[in-house]
Amino acid sequence: MGITSEGDDIDAICIAPRHVDNDDFFKVLSAMLVKHSYVDSARPIEGARVPLIDLVMKGIPIDLLFCRLNRRTVPTA
Repeated sequence: MGITSEGDDIDAICIAPRHVDNDDFFKVLSAMLVKHSYVDSARPIEGARVPLIDLVMKGIPIDLLFCRLNRRTVPTA
């Protein structure tokens, strides 16, 4: 999961507690992202095997994947 050459993207994971669902990720988070000044574009891809938002931040392409833990909170370490 890294950038090895020009044109590659960054793969990142959004880890959320159990009360956050796909709808929150695709609708709420993607709406917040498109309003952010650093984000050039954000496109939710709901039909992918792994839920993800394809975004470009300050010209850098990023695949933001969604992972929900079966926990009330997300551990910090």
